[in-house]
Amino acid sequence: MDAQPGLTGLQRRLLVDAARASLHWHLRGVSVEKRVEDGAGLGNGAAFVTLKKAQQLRGCVGNLDATRPLLGTVQRCAVLAASDSRFAPVRADEIDALEIIVSILGPFLPIDDPRQIVIGSHGLLVRLDNASGVLLPEVAVEHGLNEQGFLQSVCRKAGLPVDAWKSGASVLTFTTSRFSSAKL
Repeated sequence: MDAQPGLTGLQRRLLVDAARASLHWHLRGVSVEKRVEDGAGLGNGAAFVTLKKAQQLRGCVGNLDATRPLLGTVQRCAVLAASDSRFAPVRADEIDALEIIVSILGPFLPIDDPRQIVIGSHGLLVRLDNASGVLLPEVAVEHGLNEQGFLQSVCRKAGLPVDAWKSGASVLTFTTSRFSSAKL
């Protein structure tokens, strides 16, 4: 069963609470893998977990594989986001102050024209050979990017030339169902 795009408020709360609990468990040395439960019928899904403290990014990690249970994906991504190598690791005394943002990814759809990108609604995934990069929809808005700038940014994130989207890289869009601990 795949995750449904219209999650209930209770299901959203479950995912955010599971992410926060996973951070607590992880910092106490308890394996998250042993804590994954049924997930209240959430099914499988791809997701990102973003951690912010005082509106500053503290970590963001996702899993594009929609063949695993959504609850477990969110739990694992939360733990990995707390150790995002771009930032100092999250400390136990920070967990309760973190805003936890869960983004459930919709299907990936190929595009061949940048005009198909809807800024603020579409995220981007670019792939070429063994390189890939992904940016969530809010990145374009937060950085004031247009379609071409968004494409260049995702190519750069993948370690590719900024114009790789014009010459052989596959570009896919996706939407997200995004919710936060601050708005539940």
